[in-house]
Amino acid sequence: MSFYNLFVGDTLDNLFSKYAWRFLFLTVGIFFLLDLILSFLKEFEDLNDFYTIDKIFLFLSFSSLDSLFDIFPLSAIVSTIICMGAISDSGELIAARVSGKKLGTIIVAVLKPVFLGTIAMLISW
Repeated sequence: MSFYNLFVGDTLDNLFSKYAWRFLFLTVGIFFLLDLILSFLKEFEDLNDFYTIDKIFLFLSFSSLDSLFDIFPLSAIVSTIICMGAISDSGELIAARVSGKKLGTIIVAVLKPVFLGTIAMLISW
């Protein structure tokens, strides 16, 4: 496997990576919104004359980036499991194996978004 094929891949690799990106964005979005709602409800308990709704939203906007760093590992695991299940359920995993794709290259194609997301998190940390 050459360096070019590892990062760019062929048509099946791009298809599997596209599925993985969709599921990763979906799970990050769901977990982020759930965390945001629960954080809002937690902060809403402390509401008083000095700690108003404006300050709650300001606090949540500042702490949301930190919550993305907490949410990403769980989202990566869940999205990878869901993606592999969806690929297997639709029969594309069997078709890729029949066409000669190794299981390792399929797994690398599914994990590309996770690798790129982890590198982006490490750079921005």
